[in-house]
Amino acid sequence: GNPSLRPEKTVSYEAGLVREWLGRRVRSEVSAFSNSFQDLIVFISLPGQPVSTWQNIEASRARGLEFSAEARPLATLAISAGYTLLSTRVLRSNTPASPVTGVGQELLRRPRHSGAVSFSLAPRRWILQAGAFLMGERQDMDGAGFGLTRSPGYQNVYAAASFRLTPHFAPVLRADNLLNSRYQEVLGYSALGRSVRGGLRIEW
Repeated sequence: GNPSLRPEKTVSYEAGLVREWLGRRVRSEVSAFSNSFQDLIVFISLPGQPVSTWQNIEASRARGLEFSAEARPLATLAISAGYTLLSTRVLRSNTPASPVTGVGQELLRRPRHSGAVSFSLAPRRWILQAGAFLMGERQDMDGAGFGLTRSPGYQNVYAAASFRLTPHFAPVLRADNLLNSRYQEVLGYSALGRSVRGGLRIEW
């Protein structure tokens, strides 16, 4: 631990435009956002230091644009997509020359490009879904303290289904990483391969 840690503070601004088209069957949205962080808490491991620790970054920011759209060509069909363009920077730091938390560095594990697509079909008592999460490359570091690297982008394709047996009970089945892609959300920790899980959703 780090007994010198200070609580982080954030000031956020966001503005957006929403438009509906074709008799409200298509909805699009664009927004801009800006987050200013004071004493952002990050978990780091620096070269030459055997122990990882939590540390404050005096001042940093994250700002960008978000685009999303949803179309309902049929009463039972929904198609949606979203994209985020993100820029992050360390503005002021107690360790200004650090390759990780130094001034001008990107914040760790925050991709410049990310997005998602999804399809949902709801015939009668069924809900069928498929989609993908898309993540661009991002700055990261390993837990052994060997320095920075650029983690490659990845995609996670999924599918899910549920069937409403009664107004209160619905069995659900979901499969993730259908392409069995090999990737690491955090450097050094591999994500699960293709996986399937099931359950029962209860509503009352």
